[in-house]
Amino acid sequence: MTGPNRKQLCIYSPWMTSMGGIETHLLNISKTVATHGWDVDFCVKYSELPREVIAGLSEAGVRYHTFPQSSFFAGILNRRSVLYTNSQGNTSPLIWSVAGRRRKGFHHCHTACSAQETESWVPRYKKFISAGPPLAACSQATKANILTGSPDREVTVMPYLTTTVVDAIGSVHRDTRAKAERQTGKWNFGFVGRLDASKGIDVIIKASRHEACADVNWHFFGDGPEVEKIRSVGGANLVWHGAFDRSTPLAEIYGGLDAVVLPSLHTEGSPLCLIEALSFGKPWIASNQGGIAELACSAGDHLVIGPGDMQLFVDAVVNLKKRLDAGEVERDEIRAFYLANYSPEAVTARWMQLLERLWSDYALSGIGSD
Repeated sequence: MTGPNRKQLCIYSPWMTSMGGIETHLLNISKTVATHGWDVDFCVKYSELPREVIAGLSEAGVRYHTFPQSSFFAGILNRRSVLYTNSQGNTSPLIWSVAGRRRKGFHHCHTACSAQETESWVPRYKKFISAGPPLAACSQATKANILTGSPDREVTVMPYLTTTVVDAIGSVHRDTRAKAERQTGKWNFGFVGRLDASKGIDVIIKASRHEACADVNWHFFGDGPEVEKIRSVGGANLVWHGAFDRSTPLAEIYGGLDAVVLPSLHTEGSPLCLIEALSFGKPWIASNQGGIAELACSAGDHLVIGPGDMQLFVDAVVNLKKRLDAGEVERDEIRAFYLANYSPEAVTARWMQLLERLWSDYALSGIGSD
């Protein structure tokens, strides 16, 4: 029940698709903050979330509003709530312009914000990033890119919340049969996420035909425009496992994999699939994009390579296979790195500290008491 002394958060996101990295984070953040006793209004302009996901939000105490419901506008205009916006384009600047200059909160930059990326930004969003509300960046690389163009900005690095504490207890450690079946003399390498050309799917397909990778089975988990290409060239060593949703235990995806790959061409922020791989103590190979290098806790087990080079990718696969074959992968150290930096407990503590500080700013400013 709401009340004058209840802490309040309003999250705005223009899109909530049925599956995606930022969607997963926003769902987890909203539920986690609600379980900490806050009133949470989640306002979305266009929603593709399944009914059962929205029902899960309600069960956690999150009020989910879609445009043009009157409650959508009430949440946005509630100047006493901490405002958390997430988008690229004109809508977040618009939300902040109607929120009022005394509104407390921040805007979440969930991509790399690289020079290549900012070229496509609309002028209003560029001005918003350079002179708008405080910013939360998903990686140190994102923060550095923002400060390159706007050195005086207030930017706080905030990792993604990939899973909640309850989910982690219920699924990460569950003994679940993995979809990637073991074959004698074969290694299981997997891609997890949206099957888009920008993710380097062609690099994986070409590598699957290379003689140095003849002992590797390649597994794809996800959906997207590259599905038909994967299916058309698929064979015994190239397997598409189909789309997955939030009801799929992570152990079913990562449990049977020896390593995860992300040879992305995209300006990544902080890919969830690599963080999830860390939670299972898995090694990975990924392009040096955005904040990816920050997720590598071991130079031998997490190989960061230049994007778009198939031979570099194959060489990395060969090197990682040698470590796997020799039993040299430091799984305990990978897990320890994850627990200290990206586990739900560690990440939740950082987000709640940020929100509590912003709420304290309301008390000091006297907003809502006049």
